[in-house]
Amino acid sequence: MPNFDLGRFYVWFLFVVSILTALARLGLPGQFAVMMSAKLADARKRNRQVLFGWIILAASPLILLYWFYGPLRAWMWVAAGMGILNGIEQLLSARYPDRASLAYLSRIFGAFNALAAILIWFLVLRYPAVR
Repeated sequence: MPNFDLGRFYVWFLFVVSILTALARLGLPGQFAVMMSAKLADARKRNRQVLFGWIILAASPLILLYWFYGPLRAWMWVAAGMGILNGIEQLLSARYPDRASLAYLSRIFGAFNALAAILIWFLVLRYPAVR
């Protein structure tokens, strides 16, 4: 039976998600802006997005506290980084809910997700010994 590494599977999952997110955000920023502006038109949903953004932004780096108990694995750094990126995106989307700003943010975070996919590939997935 092969050795199954759940952390490595999670990094692959985040890699694929970041690629798909980058393609969607860079390829269809206008459609994303229309969808998000309709969602964020409601003040309750906008407030909930701000709350979730702060929770994600604050909780994502907490995984790095594992350092007190054992060695940090590559997937922990990836999870923390992607969480911080998504938390910031949540906050900025709620702060600037108009279509023009959301289209701009879509392009910016699409580029960040593409950069994240590149970094994940070159720093984690390319070297199987890194865990």
